[in-house]
Amino acid sequence: LDMDIFNAPLNDGIAFECFNDIHPEVSDIQCGVSIPDKPLIFQPGPNDVLYGRGPTSWKHTGNIKWRAVIDSWKVSYNKLTCKKEKKRIAISIVESTRDTGGRFLDIFESEGEPLKGENNQKVWYDVGDQRAIAKTAQALRENAPKIKKMMLESQMNFLENGLTITTE
Repeated sequence: LDMDIFNAPLNDGIAFECFNDIHPEVSDIQCGVSIPDKPLIFQPGPNDVLYGRGPTSWKHTGNIKWRAVIDSWKVSYNKLTCKKEKKRIAISIVESTRDTGGRFLDIFESEGEPLKGENNQKVWYDVGDQRAIAKTAQALRENAPKIKKMMLESQMNFLENGLTITTE
């Protein structure tokens, strides 16, 4: 990944005189709408990670796969104290998702309303690496207190049973 992404703005937008002139496949959009300088996506793929709440993102195949990867890294991530090492884990998860053709997609909105394409379908755009890494790091931190408590209890059980724990 290009490390300059950490200095990039979160939402690059380009204002066009009339949105429909640029994207005729999208209906009912007013002129002067600012759109991302990335392609608009009308059908998320099976490896895409969708932003948002609710069943659309929760049940999407790409989100399920991504959460499984997150879950497999949570204990290791929460053992770390170095922020750079934690960031490397988040970056590697984003890279592996992208290597499988996955994208990190958010709904494109205009004036607070989701943009709709033909057949009233949602219009998506790739949020870029900076936001994808931030989302991944946040997911890795979810339930961190419970995970750390579980790790401590596990260590205490080893000690109570007369076993020794070595750290490297």
